[in-house]
Amino acid sequence: MAAEEGKNKSKNTKYTYGNNYRRNRVDTKFDTLTLANELKHKVTVYVMNESYVPKKWRYFNGKPAVDYARSIRDCVSMANDIWLDDKVPDEEKVKKRGELQARALSYCNILQQQLIDICEECSGATEENMRGITDTLSNIVGKIINWSKSDNGRAGK
Repeated sequence: MAAEEGKNKSKNTKYTYGNNYRRNRVDTKFDTLTLANELKHKVTVYVMNESYVPKKWRYFNGKPAVDYARSIRDCVSMANDIWLDDKVPDEEKVKKRGELQARALSYCNILQQQLIDICEECSGATEENMRGITDTLSNIVGKIINWSKSDNGRAGK
């Protein structure tokens, strides 16, 4: 009888995690954070390329661009860490998360201006070879806007 219980016990794969069963939980990637990490990496690799941004321009244009990309990633990460409860919306959390999302969007706009400066001032930097960065930047802007709208809908606004 104990052997039968052991066999049945091994078949039962329900491990609780909060109120959800772990086997029913699906690993999902948070696209906005993934895109923010990708953007930071692309900007860093781009500005460190000697043929695009010469060394004499890296301090003035390259470093700020990397810093803005890092700030976007940090704001998205901090906003993602604020958990909103659908049942009991906390106005303070909603406000803080919205502020971080707005700050990330403003850093996206500043990064866009910085990339325009790089194209104008560095002869090797062109719109064509910067296409991967600009596409990722526009994708992340759209994701942040949709994320913000989703939060506002959940908060009952």
